[in-house]
Amino acid sequence: MPNTVPIGVHPPRPRLSLRVGVTGHRVGKSLADAVLPRVQAQVESILARCHAVASRVHGEHADVFAPEAPVLVAASCLAVGGDQIFARAALAQGWRLDSILPFAREDYARDFDSPERQTAYRELLELSASVFEIADPRSEDDASEAYETAGLVMLDHADILIAIWDGGESRGRGGTREILDESIRRGIPVIWINTTITRSPALWDGNEAVLLPELDAGIDATGAFDRCVALVIAPPMAGGSATAADAALRLKRFLGETEEPDAWWARGFDLLAYIAARKPLTSPQHHRSMKSRGSEWDGFINDLPDSGKTKDDMRDILLTRYLWADHVASRLGRAYRGAYVLNFVLAAASVLVGLLVVFFWDSVIVKTVCAIGEFALIALILQNTRAGAKGAWHARFLDARRLSEMIRHDRVLVPLARAGGANPNPTDGDAGELWAHWYARAAERELNLPRARADAGYLAAVSRATLAHEVLPQLAYHEKNHKLLHRMHHSIDHLGERIFYITAVLCLIWIAGAIVYLLHIPGTGWIKSVLKPLLTFLGAVLPALGAALAGIRAQGDFDASAKRSQATARQLAQLSKRMETLPTSYRQACLEQRWVADAMAAELGSWHVLYANRPLTIPG
Repeated sequence: MPNTVPIGVHPPRPRLSLRVGVTGHRVGKSLADAVLPRVQAQVESILARCHAVASRVHGEHADVFAPEAPVLVAASCLAVGGDQIFARAALAQGWRLDSILPFAREDYARDFDSPERQTAYRELLELSASVFEIADPRSEDDASEAYETAGLVMLDHADILIAIWDGGESRGRGGTREILDESIRRGIPVIWINTTITRSPALWDGNEAVLLPELDAGIDATGAFDRCVALVIAPPMAGGSATAADAALRLKRFLGETEEPDAWWARGFDLLAYIAARKPLTSPQHHRSMKSRGSEWDGFINDLPDSGKTKDDMRDILLTRYLWADHVASRLGRAYRGAYVLNFVLAAASVLVGLLVVFFWDSVIVKTVCAIGEFALIALILQNTRAGAKGAWHARFLDARRLSEMIRHDRVLVPLARAGGANPNPTDGDAGELWAHWYARAAERELNLPRARADAGYLAAVSRATLAHEVLPQLAYHEKNHKLLHRMHHSIDHLGERIFYITAVLCLIWIAGAIVYLLHIPGTGWIKSVLKPLLTFLGAVLPALGAALAGIRAQGDFDASAKRSQATARQLAQLSKRMETLPTSYRQACLEQRWVADAMAAELGSWHVLYANRPLTIPG
């Protein structure tokens, strides 16, 4: 497999994808033969309307989506009854069918109690684009846990859920009502087809049904259904709330980013790290092109077991988007850090230049030159801060870093057919969270379901790859980062403390010199002519330098960052110990992979809280 990724001039626009899942009763008391034609017709109408809405949204947001036609995906567990009605209706309309099985396919075949049903099941397997088999050993006593697990995986691949349901209460773990309730808890819209009352489909929110009376005819007279589907797949809109409008601008700005070199001031923070903690000035990754980083995930991807198109998807979809987000975050992060270091250094330098006049107190020319120099430095601070605000370096840095980490965390869950941390419908939160979650979710929608049998060997390979290429490297990074930031914090703190001690000593020297001078001791005229201006100069410049160092330390908050990395390293060390024991079931494997993703997400959340309220400002 070639180690190349499709890097374009700008970050990739996502291909619009809409995934619809199903939960429903099996044929029997809750789904009588007599209602099957009506249920099938209503499923067909819902799918046709979903297609129409997806096409409309694609056209309305052509500047955000890739030009290719929308991908329509049906996710089903293929149980007799509602699942199979839905699957066949989707295939008939040209949808892609992704099938999630609660057992290995031959074990699951035992659920189909007649030759006709066995044949129908096998036909749907053949027609599926991907089949993901949860191949834990089947319990003869209670298979409900397996059905529940498959239903939860199906929900991970559903933007809309069709519930073919009689309206009754729960009949056991993993049943229709449980999956329906979980969908509502996750914020996934539910379209309810009632199997006992002849009526139109309805939007169900867990408490109330909103009927869609003309949906049977493929019409959404009230617009409620269309709005529901569009809300799931459409990007943040400029015509919405102020937050949504800001998110729309940020999304389009990200899609317009280009691969650019560092700004000249961006190395300021690296220089500070070198002086304070002896961090090497050169960091090759910062200067590598994105194309040259196309093999960055090869170790992880190559160690994964084969699973259909998953490895290609990781390179072509996830890695491409990760590299773009990481490049933007790294470049703007260095620009932001370099800019605040520059501001504080220039502020101290302006004090130094302004005070040079004390050595030439009677010279109007020197005073003028010093004033011009001080003005130029202050103007540079103002311009630097204004450029940072106008270019939104801080916000773009935070947004892109959040996006890059979300996408990187997704890769540990994708082989198990589980969803990442992107909110399915991120209507709350700040603008940066809104667009980043939408973009990450759009990338997840583009991924193919792994075509795999998740047996013990498969789960072990995924666990080993995650441990070797995610957990241990991140553990090493956070241990190193903790040491670096700890040294930076204490070096800057100690230097600032020494500066103020030196200033205090200079004050004592002046007091002693002044006493000697006032005693009119012969040969002490130099105290007034030399020592006075020198100590006046140093007495003002050194505290200004100390204040600049304190400002840099406060802006970077290196101590809190070091402690955050230390806590994350401890958590990852515990995880690495747990993962040395290979998972014995699919649920355990999912739990471990989720622990990894959640640990990284928690670190990202703490980091974001730390930096969100530290924009580039004028020192003061």
